[in-house]
Amino acid sequence: MLTTTDALERILAKTPQLATSEVALDAGLGRFLAQPMQAHLSLPRFDQSSMDGYAIAGKNCGSSGDRSRLQVISEVAAGSEATVAVGDGQAVRVFTGAPVPPGTAAVIMQEDVTAHPDGTVTLDTPAEPGEFIRRAGADVCAGQRIAEVGQRITPSLLAVLATQGWANVTVGGIPKVGILSTGDELVPLGAPLPSSACIYNSNGPMLKALVVSSGSECVRVEHCRDDLATLSDCLRDLSDQCDVVIVSGGVSVGDHDHVRPAMLAAGYEMDFWRVRMKPGKPLAFGVDPTGCRLAFGLPGNPVSAFVTFWLFVFPSLRRMMGATGTDLSLPVVSVSASAEIHNKGDRAHWFRGRITGAHFEPLGLQESHALFSLSKANALVCVEPECSVAAGTSVDAYLLPWQ
Repeated sequence: MLTTTDALERILAKTPQLATSEVALDAGLGRFLAQPMQAHLSLPRFDQSSMDGYAIAGKNCGSSGDRSRLQVISEVAAGSEATVAVGDGQAVRVFTGAPVPPGTAAVIMQEDVTAHPDGTVTLDTPAEPGEFIRRAGADVCAGQRIAEVGQRITPSLLAVLATQGWANVTVGGIPKVGILSTGDELVPLGAPLPSSACIYNSNGPMLKALVVSSGSECVRVEHCRDDLATLSDCLRDLSDQCDVVIVSGGVSVGDHDHVRPAMLAAGYEMDFWRVRMKPGKPLAFGVDPTGCRLAFGLPGNPVSAFVTFWLFVFPSLRRMMGATGTDLSLPVVSVSASAEIHNKGDRAHWFRGRITGAHFEPLGLQESHALFSLSKANALVCVEPECSVAAGTSVDAYLLPWQ
């Protein structure tokens, strides 16, 4: 049986990257760059004022300039060029973002001067050399690498790219995902429950939400009864339209568990189907002969499906999109356990819980069917087999994205 790490390595090794495309910059939000980006403009482009105030020369700076009365010789607003130099005994009215004129040693805030009707100003406090001047290239220099291949375009990175005037960017593709829930006991939402042995289908809506939250496109959500031939046909149909098919339920070894043989019948080559973890031991992973399409068989218990999605499917979808490094998986933070956590089993146990401040607290019933405690959780913590984590011990917590 594979460990979580080994299973993920095998999945990522067989995950293809989708074709890249050029999109408008704003459409690239949340996607992953397919080429490095190098600045051709410095930021700031020029020495500029960071305040509304007055540009003054060097001899009028410092304590010697205190109470100096200077002649205002011109004005520069943002978007205007500074063509008139400032000299000793002079000042130029400047506004935030405006270029400072030649000869400027400092900018003094307008609150620190007294303006007079005759067009002069008195410096009420000393101005230090360099004060309130943003130097050209202090943030970014022309020629500097500002983004790497596989880097996710966040709102802040998008702003940096926009400063260079780029209207378009080249990014990785978006996986098309099909979801197939199985189980004769499952009933569609809104329909009456036909018997006391039936339950509503929560995995289909949950997996669709997880796929969408990962940045992928959910193209279809289907449900199939526990029949090998029907399941195989549905898998083939979904595979024709999707890069990834996610099946929930029917992946274990029971008489009504048909997912693995259905994946084989649909043309997928099985790579593995069990992982040494809880929740989520039965997990099937297959690749079609072209290597272009993947199939995941997730456990039917909702918490197991949830956890295995984030640990295995999510990194695979991200790899397809062109992500690298830490963007492949859930972010990890170090926190301390608020109480002792026991794992008496022989499999690594992924506890769901809540981080408050710098502490992680397991929540509620830690069973694979218990959705309510999962709905309150914002992180997962793994405890190795037959181990205990003492209260106050540092643990790695995997943050759920919406937190």
